Amino acid sequence: MATTRETAQQFIDHLAAMRFLDAFGMLAENARYCIIGKTPLSRAYTKAELFSILLPGLSGMKQPPTLTFSDLIVDGNRAVALASGQGIGPTGLTYDQPHYAMVMRIENGAIVDMVEFMDTVEVETKLCGREFKPA
Repeated sequence: MATTRETAQQFIDHLAAMRFLDAFGMLAENARYCIIGKTPLSRAYTKAELFSILLPGLSGMKQPPTLTFSDLIVDGNRAVALASGQGIGPTGLTYDQPHYAMVMRIENGAIVDMVEFMDTVEVETKLCGREFKPA
């Protein structure tokens, strides 16, 4: 059975190669995937919802995000992957996430829990098309 490090490394390798279906296929059937914040995309998803709601949304992007991973930190059955990403959202604007943190809990070679941290303003403006006006 794969170690926590091996599982997390395989997951981020899939993401870095833009093999999103392979990456998210590594989630356990009962996994929970949470996107932080209060954006229209922010909530906890089941694996089935990832495949039916979130992943099809990538096809709406003019250029899906390319992810560059800088660190993988592992302690026991927990892993944190630090990354940055850039793409072009459905709005046509450049989606630039300089800091992602993906916090995973891994059991029996599968990801059972993940929380994704990022700049939610980028999600709101570049992916969801909301405009913010200066105060």
